Amino acid sequence: MEKLHLSLPNRETSAPEDESKVEDARRLQEEVIDIVFELPDGTEAHEKFRKGQTIAVLKSFLSTEYDIPMTSLKLMHRETILMDPYTITDYSAMEDADNARIQRNEAESFGKKKLGRNVEMFITREDQLHNALRHVKVSEHIKGRAVWEDHQGRRGMINQRHRMDKQIQEEMEMANRELLAIRSERIRNYYTKSYIEWEQQLNARGLAIVRERD
Repeated sequence: MEKLHLSLPNRETSAPEDESKVEDARRLQEEVIDIVFELPDGTEAHEKFRKGQTIAVLKSFLSTEYDIPMTSLKLMHRETILMDPYTITDYSAMEDADNARIQRNEAESFGKKKLGRNVEMFITREDQLHNALRHVKVSEHIKGRAVWEDHQGRRGMINQRHRMDKQIQEEMEMANRELLAIRSERIRNYYTKSYIEWEQQLNARGLAIVRERD
């Protein structure tokens, strides 16, 4: 009877290999690919994507930038239809490429097979997420504008209050100077009048004030 020689795999050697494969897959997901889109009007659009992004992200880009409904977008690369759930790396023709050209599949064949319910639900969900993200961006922009306007309004009110306080302070100082000048003039007139009356009283009694000459 022949003996079977069974050996267990060496975990120490297989673990680094597994880690290396995971690291390679992760690096591939982060690689950038330059994609050229052929638009319906005959022009082209260029944009860079990470290879780990899904086809739905590409459709969302076209829908956002060029106002094309996602439900009407059917993309192709080298006669291959690109499906939404998959990523760029799922297509071997683009996995190792640095650039790719993608066209719209506008052919609507007669008797075309209807999409499955799961696919339709996925597309509907992607449209909802896309619209929600667009509303969030608009709301954030409005919020930022409102906060800026509020800060500007508060700053304007504070500056206006400072100007009014400064103006009031200047008017009060000017009024105090005018009041001081009026009081000084009244006191001087009072002493002058009193001196004249006193001199007249002395003269009536045959007395006079001796004034020293300079």
